[in-house]
Amino acid sequence: LQRNAAVVLGNLASAEGFPAHVSALSDPDPVVRSYAARALGRLATKPALTALRDRLREEAHESVRRELLAALQKPSGPKSPIW
Repeated sequence: LQRNAAVVLGNLASAEGFPAHVSALSDPDPVVRSYAARALGRLATKPALTALRDRLREEAHESVRRELLAALQKPSGPKSPIW
C-alpha cells in the first residue's frame, strides 16, 4: 500500500507529496524507499535533492542506493512518470 501511495504522490509531482516521500525514505521496505527516491528525483527541488543526499549517506540496501544515485544524477522533473 505504501509503495502504491509513493507512486501516486510521485506522479502528482507536487510539493504536497514532499513530506510523505521524505518519510518514506526511512520505511523498512526497500521497495518503498526506492519509489520515494524516484518521486523525490521527479520533484527535483533543492529540498528534495537534499533529502536524497542525506538518505544516501545512511542507506545500506544496494538497490535503494542505485535509485538514490539515479535520482540525484538526473532529476527528471514533474512530467516524467515514475512507473
